[in-house]
Amino acid sequence: MGARRTHLLVALGLSLAIGSTGALAQDSVRVAAASSMQYAMKDLVATFERTSDARVRVAFGASDALAGQIRRGAPYAVLLAADERAIQRLAEDDVIGDDGELYAAGGLSLFVRQGAPLRAANGLEGLAAALDGKRLGRMAIADPGAAPYGRAARDVLREIDLWSSMQAHVAVAENAARAARMANDGPAQAGLIPTALAGQRSLQERGSAQPVPAELHDPINHRMVLLNGDGDDGPAEAFYMFVLSDEGQAILQDHGFEAPPGD
Repeated sequence: MGARRTHLLVALGLSLAIGSTGALAQDSVRVAAASSMQYAMKDLVATFERTSDARVRVAFGASDALAGQIRRGAPYAVLLAADERAIQRLAEDDVIGDDGELYAAGGLSLFVRQGAPLRAANGLEGLAAALDGKRLGRMAIADPGAAPYGRAARDVLREIDLWSSMQAHVAVAENAARAARMANDGPAQAGLIPTALAGQRSLQERGSAQPVPAELHDPINHRMVLLNGDGDDGPAEAFYMFVLSDEGQAILQDHGFEAPPGD
């Protein structure tokens, strides 16, 4: 565990105690978060705000798109990316002062909407069979050029020799959340989407999902960074620390994420 993380976690108890007595000045924390975090963030924010006077406002998008906004001066205080390379590039280019911390690892799942001519339980073999049988309609993925889950979906299809033959069937969405919505609501009938989204009630009520073997794609390591200081133990740093805390990590794992590598 790095020295910065140790300092932050030790300070977390003090920050939460201050917040519970109302000593933290009411403020808002502007957070940029990968769209795969959409459901988990609701619980993270709600739990954090119960012990803090600060309020958290979240903007969602693909990791590279959010990094681009930060390069152009967007006033976010914390970035939670699904693609750790997006943050590492910001640090290498001196846009930010450090490359933050890993906070989660993600997985990819095949989601199939009810009524589609394939079954999620049959996994990638079922996908190949539906394609061979000319029964496959559209399948949603996030943009491989902007979102790590899209890149992982492309890599999976390449690994099973379907990428070229799937081109007429792939529906590319700008981020992972939009890919999930396309698979759940149409026009796609299936999608290779984050496990953290595929397991949500709104999708499970309308379809089913099967995890994709992790060895078919590169690890999807989520990294976050504190972008601008609001003073030691300020609300942005308090939220950053909360995500790394045992309580924050439990919320993430409840939503289908795994502990970050090395934990």
